[in-house]
Amino acid sequence: MTPLDFLRTTEVARVLERASHCGAVPLSIHHVTCGDEGPPIVSFGDCAACRYVSNMPTGKRLCRTSRVEASAKAIELGKRTPFICPMGFACLAVPALPAGDAHFVLTAGPYC
Repeated sequence: MTPLDFLRTTEVARVLERASHCGAVPLSIHHVTCGDEGPPIVSFGDCAACRYVSNMPTGKRLCRTSRVEASAKAIELGKRTPFICPMGFACLAVPALPAGDAHFVLTAGPYC
């Protein structure tokens, strides 16, 4: 089973959904390669701050930029890396699984 197959299983989805609910925080996992990320593999939860930023003209780009920078740092360090989203809230990037030259990174937040 590849890391992508594993992340797409029903069991993993249930665990992440429960973690999002229990932690009251949005969670997502992105495939990150060469300093760029693909669309979310899985994503659970959202918040009013995220919806607000997404509706701003440059909001999605700003959010993605901060998330990609944090993901790259988390991969480089090999451990969870806190970062601040465009709204000033704390978020967390965690390298989840390596996939060859790429990685899957779990993003948690914003914590607000």
